[in-house]
Amino acid sequence: MGPGRRDCKRTKLGAMTDPVKDAARGNLSSLPSRWSKGPPEPQMTHDSQSLSRTHSVILRLGDRFCSLPVDCVREMTVLPEIRRLCGTAPYVLGVITLRGEAIPVVDLRMRLGLRDTQEGCRELVALLKDHEKEHVDGLDELETCVRADRPFPSEPDPNACPFGLWMAAFRPQTRELAVLVQGFSRSHKAFHGIAKRVMELVDLGRKDEALCVLQEFRATELNSMRLQFKRVYNLLSAPPRLIVTVIEVEGEQVGLIVDEVASLAWVRSEAGDISREAALIDGLFASMGRNESTNAMVSMLNPHGLRVHAA
Repeated sequence: MGPGRRDCKRTKLGAMTDPVKDAARGNLSSLPSRWSKGPPEPQMTHDSQSLSRTHSVILRLGDRFCSLPVDCVREMTVLPEIRRLCGTAPYVLGVITLRGEAIPVVDLRMRLGLRDTQEGCRELVALLKDHEKEHVDGLDELETCVRADRPFPSEPDPNACPFGLWMAAFRPQTRELAVLVQGFSRSHKAFHGIAKRVMELVDLGRKDEALCVLQEFRATELNSMRLQFKRVYNLLSAPPRLIVTVIEVEGEQVGLIVDEVASLAWVRSEAGDISREAALIDGLFASMGRNESTNAMVSMLNPHGLRVHAA
């Protein structure tokens, strides 16, 4: 693929004094409006003054959060067309051209040894298709039991079935996916109630009415649930909109592909070793730290370790 260029809006970070205006110029909707004046400066105490604190950009990679010093981040932009290169490490996706300058682009997930986002999406689609089939097969079994005058073994609690347990444990990583998964709730609860209603009609000797109720349920609630499954499949199968975060280290620029630029925050380094997995990636991590806004732990990246060298 050639190094073709296209117009794209950019976000200059500079000193990061007004992230919302910066984000608006780059059309980056993931940056929340609460940053209108940047993250607040925490009140310093005698203890905190002795700790190393860094004003940082927080990056999300799946359920993992990393941080980079604000001072080294230059801009964020929608990923332009990329030119593949030979002789580089596998995690170097290629080179982009911004304002006439060639910038190597690194897939930070691959650099950290994390699995590909699309692989996780494909696995989730496969799991949800199994759950969809469970609901279709369940109604077929219910109809079979009605016609054969057999009891129907059902779980009355929608939170106790496999799909209900999955929904309770699932942690969507995007707001759009969270909304779609929440959309299953009504139809899923109705699904668990239909068996009781149908079997009560059978017990009253009203089998034909029970079958009519079941047929109507298929045409309404089950159809609605299957349409919701299709919406989720479409979302998970869509190509991701990639944002590249450009950093500069000692005059060398590198573009990083991450899942999300989550926030700006002050990060306080904490004593303790980085994980064994992280320790294997020589020079990439500076230390572990704590996000002072959320109190969550983050991996503090060493910008020098992100520079690109020929393989």
